[in-house]
Amino acid sequence: MSTANLFYAISEAICISIVQGILTFALIKTVFAFFPNIPSLWKYRILFGSLIFLLIGFIYAAIKFYAPEIHIVVIKSKSLTPESITMLETIKNFLRAHSIAIFCIYSSGLLVHILLLFSGLYKIQNLRKDNSLIQLSKWDSLLNSGMLKLGINQNVQLFFSEKILTPFTTGFIKPVIYFPIGMLTQLSTEQVEAILLHELAHIKRNDYLINIIQKLIETILFFNPVVWLFARDLKSEREYCCDDLVLFYTKNPGAYAKALLLLEENKRVYNQLAMAADGAGKHSLLNRIKRLNVMKTVNSNPKQKLIALAVLVLVSITMAWAVPVDSVKVKKAKAKIISKYQVPPPPPAPPKLESSGSKNDVPPPPPAPPKHESSGSKNDVPPPPPPAPPKLKSPDFKNDVP
Repeated sequence: MSTANLFYAISEAICISIVQGILTFALIKTVFAFFPNIPSLWKYRILFGSLIFLLIGFIYAAIKFYAPEIHIVVIKSKSLTPESITMLETIKNFLRAHSIAIFCIYSSGLLVHILLLFSGLYKIQNLRKDNSLIQLSKWDSLLNSGMLKLGINQNVQLFFSEKILTPFTTGFIKPVIYFPIGMLTQLSTEQVEAILLHELAHIKRNDYLINIIQKLIETILFFNPVVWLFARDLKSEREYCCDDLVLFYTKNPGAYAKALLLLEENKRVYNQLAMAADGAGKHSLLNRIKRLNVMKTVNSNPKQKLIALAVLVLVSITMAWAVPVDSVKVKKAKAKIISKYQVPPPPPAPPKLESSGSKNDVPPPPPAPPKHESSGSKNDVPPPPPPAPPKLKSPDFKNDVP
């Protein structure tokens, strides 16, 4: 397999991934519009599952088009015009002609996003080694109480720092909550407990690990605008899910909303990989505050679960339908193109007649006309003509003259 096949496979996979994303986005937004009461937990799962499907579709398309048996032969002929070929064939020819440029652009963007991802991980590791972090045993009781409520058995550490302005959580195996020490003088004990519950909810839901997976998908599919739209909605639904857990245990949405408002005033996102309590943006936080003031804890019911499950099935069917065309369709397309623009092969030779005892299988000559038998004739001379009939004797008139 040549590098040209790789370049074309990546180009084709990029095009197919964008189409898959548009179809999936339209389907999910339509379902969410018709069923606005789907719980945030199930919306979160649907959105994250959609990102997984898009990643699988991209990888599957790249592998399928990298295989040589399904490459469509591009027929270069001066007689071809844009009117004589289909739009699909035009796109494929364009991707084939510009596959190297597309691959270079994709590789450059992928490298930049990989560097940004590792840069975020490096900042988090450096923060853990910061000597300015302190632990206050006064707040350990609130932390332990929240862990007991949520059923967290991991060893969670709580650090306070002067270098951060908003609480956030990092780590999966050994999670750590970072809390700005300057906020302790602005928040009540009830509000601090609510924010700690929010961060513990991220730990309970394994949001840090899922967020890293999400960032990996965004890195690989950075070219797809639908991926970024899904990522934005995923961040909002993630915060909604944690807010629901906080409301379930605090029963005081007003105090929690005021705490979020104070966090927005002091906001500075330290790292995109960290799970911050203030959410994904100003508009997201305002929506969360409105949501806290007009709703109670959302408890899913069986009907909503069935609806969400049906959405997952529809997304799966859509992704399966939008997956690259199979080899049968490709072979049919190849046969159609070849039969239309190539010279047909010569007709097959007629079957040879079998002849016994002949090495060259030459058909026997036609039979000769029958010969007349002649006795004792070596040269087979035809028989003499029949004898002339006897002449009748006429009377002698000369002697009978009177």
